[in-house]
Amino acid sequence: MPSKTFATNDVLTAADVNLMNLDPQAVTVATDETTTSTSYVNLATVGPTVVVNLNAGQKVQIEVSCWGLNAGHNDQVDTAYMSFAVSGASTLAANDANGVRLTTCKLAPLNNIATSTVSQSTIFTATGTGAHTFQAKYKTLDAAITWHFIDRRLVVNPKF
Repeated sequence: MPSKTFATNDVLTAADVNLMNLDPQAVTVATDETTTSTSYVNLATVGPTVVVNLNAGQKVQIEVSCWGLNAGHNDQVDTAYMSFAVSGASTLAANDANGVRLTTCKLAPLNNIATSTVSQSTIFTATGTGAHTFQAKYKTLDAAITWHFIDRRLVVNPKF
């Protein structure tokens, strides 16, 4: 719900009502894409991306999820992240605290790699009023490891 404060006898505008009744938006990119970048980047198939109009102070729940694995697995444990960045009326750089951490590990003696679908939920507060673009970003902690990101999903929920 928007944080807009109404005073006695204030009249709600259509824009006020619309912002209070936004439905969650979810976008999935199934394409298997890779990166070796140790800073947050777009993949070849960018996204997923969601654009919503928000009031300053409005809180939304953001969820990122994906399935990941790596190629060239040479350590016992390898790690990568999927996070999100915000641009438009408010800005936020992708960061580990808002991201989902993917970890693979060798299972001896067969050297199988265990992976799973993981998700992370974060509350974001808009600092400006207007269009906000939420876009998934990706990185690995080891540039020698190529990470695959599959079934990448971004959910923006203004009504949580």
